[in-house]
Order: sequence, then structure tokens, then C-alpha cells
Amino acid sequence: MSFSVLCTVTDPGGKQEQNTFTIVRCAAANGALFPHFLKIISPIVTALGPSPTPAAIGRAISGLVVLFQAISAPAKKTVQGIWAELLLIRLSSDPRAMATAWHRDPVEHFDFAAGPQRIEVKSSMNRKREHFFSLEQLTSPGHSRIVVASVFVERVGGGVSLQKLFDDTRALLQADPQLLSRYDAVFYSSLGSGWADAMDEAFDWELATESIAYYPAELIPRPENPTPHSVFDVRFRSDLGAVRSFASHEIQRLGGLMTSAVPALWLKA
Repeated sequence: MSFSVLCTVTDPGGKQEQNTFTIVRCAAANGALFPHFLKIISPIVTALGPSPTPAAIGRAISGLVVLFQAISAPAKKTVQGIWAELLLIRLSSDPRAMATAWHRDPVEHFDFAAGPQRIEVKSSMNRKREHFFSLEQLTSPGHSRIVVASVFVERVGGGVSLQKLFDDTRALLQADPQLLSRYDAVFYSSLGSGWADAMDEAFDWELATESIAYYPAELIPRPENPTPHSVFDVRFRSDLGAVRSFASHEIQRLGGLMTSAVPALWLKA
């Protein structure tokens, strides 16, 4: 990266402009990264506007550096987990609200958070609603409301790839460059260095769409005895088979993030 460089830019029509620019280069050895680099940087440039301040440019570049460092790090989420989270954003009645609430850090306790509301997404590949939880994911901090979204995911050759789901969901956010940039950051940092291999993985769209169910966190089976203060990071597997899920109208009545999470298809039914 080079700041405050005097450059002469020639457009496709041959017109030239001389001005001071910041030069950002993609020097990765992996050529497959180039189109993604351009896709990532485009909304950042748009959000900066035609006359950004040096401070704004510095913040944008710092964020870009952090993002590309995350891309070279180990994955923080599974492919099936990210696919399920994108599915909820893509199908939701308000994708922009869901994308805004999407976790900034992939290792946060909850996948979506807005105000006092939390949504944790769990995916299953055996068509059983048996999911792993940490005790914190089912414990309400203060007066917050936690809902668990359960989705069946199954790899299938003719399914919807992660690349297509990412692109289709991203297209819904095009009107907001800052949100688009945030969406890219969460996605790529979640997959880390495995992003390129993950893009072609495909899952059964119909199965996943029809299986979406929302559950009140307080009804999900968990260890009964309270844990001592010196015991933490308690993890367990819980079967939701006997737990009653929310009906569509019950989710909508919760308002806020929960209403946004309701699939648009449910509202048409």
C-alpha cells in the first residue's frame, strides 16, 4: 500500500487525470483471490465517497488489512454452519436487518444479535435436531431473549453452492456499501484460509428451506445443576425433538430482530 502518490490515470476512452491517490495492490500468489479482492474493495471505495479524509482512508485500509490477515488464518466456522447462517439472511423478511445483526467475530456466543435479542443458528447433517451448545448460548444475559434456529443441511452435487448463496445474499445488500463491506468481512474471516475450497460446497436447498425451525432457548434441555463459578465453557449435545418450536405468528410477535428473521415465504403462506 502506498499513500499520497501522485498518479496519472487513463480511462478506457483515453482521457487522463492527474491527482493524488492511495494505491492498494493485491500481491497474493493465488490468482483466484484477485476477483474477490476487487469485490471486497469495491464497496469500501464507494463508502469512502469522492473526497475522503486521510483519517477515513487510514481506517478503511486498516480494516482491509485486518480482513486479509483473517483470510490467511485458520477457519473459525464450518462450511455448513456459514451456509446455514447465510440461508437465514437470504430467506429472511428483512435481509438488511439480519446482515446488520450478523456476528462481527465468528467466535461470539451468538450468530445474530440486536439490542436484547439473540439468535443462535444450529445445523444438522443427520436430519435430527440434535445440536451442540455451550451453556452460555442458552443462558440469557440480563433481560435478553435467545432463540435457536435449527436447520437440516445435506451435501448434494446439484444443490446450492456456498458461492451462489453468498452472491445471491450479497446482491440484496448492494444499496448499502458499508453494510456490504461488513458482510464481506464477516464471511471471509469466518472461513479463513479455507474460503477457496469452501465456495464449491453445495447443500440441498429444498431440505434446508423446509426444515427451518425456531425454538425458545429456555425450553432446550441442558444440564440441570448450576455450575460452580470455577467451572466454565460447559458444552453438551441436546435433542430438540420433544421441544415445541415457535409458530410463525409467535416469532413475529417478538418484534425486532425476531420479526426480521421470519422467512419471507412464511409470510406468504
